[in-house]
Amino acid sequence: MKHHHISPLRFVSLLLNDDALADGDARSPLFFNLTQAVAQCRRCRREVLSYFEFNSMEELEGLDSPALDLVERREEVECRPILAWLDHLPAGERLAAEKDPACLRPRVVEGLLARCRQRWSEAPREALADAQLATRLARHLSEEDESFLPEFDQSPLLARAWGVQGNVLRILGELPAAARALARAGEWAARGVVGKPVRAELLSFSASLAMDRSRFQEAQNCLDEAARLYAGLAAWHEFGRVLLQTAKVELKLGAPGKALVAVQRALVLLDAEREPEIRFGAASIHLHLLCILGRHDEAATALPEARRLCRLYGSSLDEIRLRWCKGLIEAGLEPPEVARQTLLCVRRAFLTEGIASDVALVTLDLAALYAAEGRWGEIAPLAAEVVPVLRVQGIEREALAALLLVAEANERQLAAGLVAEARRRIESGKRK
Repeated sequence: MKHHHISPLRFVSLLLNDDALADGDARSPLFFNLTQAVAQCRRCRREVLSYFEFNSMEELEGLDSPALDLVERREEVECRPILAWLDHLPAGERLAAEKDPACLRPRVVEGLLARCRQRWSEAPREALADAQLATRLARHLSEEDESFLPEFDQSPLLARAWGVQGNVLRILGELPAAARALARAGEWAARGVVGKPVRAELLSFSASLAMDRSRFQEAQNCLDEAARLYAGLAAWHEFGRVLLQTAKVELKLGAPGKALVAVQRALVLLDAEREPEIRFGAASIHLHLLCILGRHDEAATALPEARRLCRLYGSSLDEIRLRWCKGLIEAGLEPPEVARQTLLCVRRAFLTEGIASDVALVTLDLAALYAAEGRWGEIAPLAAEVVPVLRVQGIEREALAALLLVAEANERQLAAGLVAEARRRIESGKRK
């Protein structure tokens, strides 16, 4: 949008007429709407506020604003081709777009951040390129606006951009860089007037990072504060997302019962139409917890809906995990050989994917099944088969030690207790 060196009041007088301006009829809706539209030009804001003796833009924006809505809709339409052009640039070339004046718009930054959220799970490198560009553009906008009133600073936008960038870095496993980015987000949040939604989102990102660093109490503290903020805003969908994170923390802390309660509350609050993928995530965690807790009948009832959602929104890895749940349900409701074949198939799939923690957990499930059948001699060879992949992610010692203890237990009840304790330890060490 091109800005002209023209008095906003002169602009209004040209659009109305000199007599109307001279009368100073501040009650005219048209007069206010035009003034609001002009106020979107950064070079005109101070003069507009001063003339009408408003203390802040909040007072001005509290009036009816069809003209301002028109400006915002026009801005959104004008930014769509810019975002499409940026999306076609290779990730490595995208940062160069910060030098293009056409990109220097808050709406472009907002669009980039929204796109980050859509792709950070499936294409985190692409999401990182968008987040880095959004951060740089927000910084340039802040430098432009720093000479104006506090209401126009870009601190909230910069806080969000750094927060999203930090979360993408976390997903990529770059935890030190993620911590630095989230620290920058906190610095910008402290500098400006940051609303509760932004603060809650930053707390959610910080909780995820704390979980990945095995700082579970820190994660829980962040989530408790985020939940309080979302509840105060009556933002129940976001509150449900926080409950899902809380369930994961409780599982890490070895409290699957508490985790199940949190997920069940989340399932009530999440808006499936608004974010169907997160509804699938909640259904998957719910099913997994029912299996862990041995509530096989309930899990069998929940499995068809989880499968339906997986077909719509899940990945190939999600399908493997659903087959894992199916095997655990069969272990409780079907003959042992049925569950054994399913779990062996799942273990082979996780070995192919190289996911050591899940390989260890499925192997424990198989060990428990063999122990229940009294097939003690088959547990140690089962453990030896998974040594290479367990060694890669550094969980070899505790996983193998647990399996060998199960093999030597030679008593079903003792073996079941050892499996439960080993599962808790391995679950608490999982990053994802």
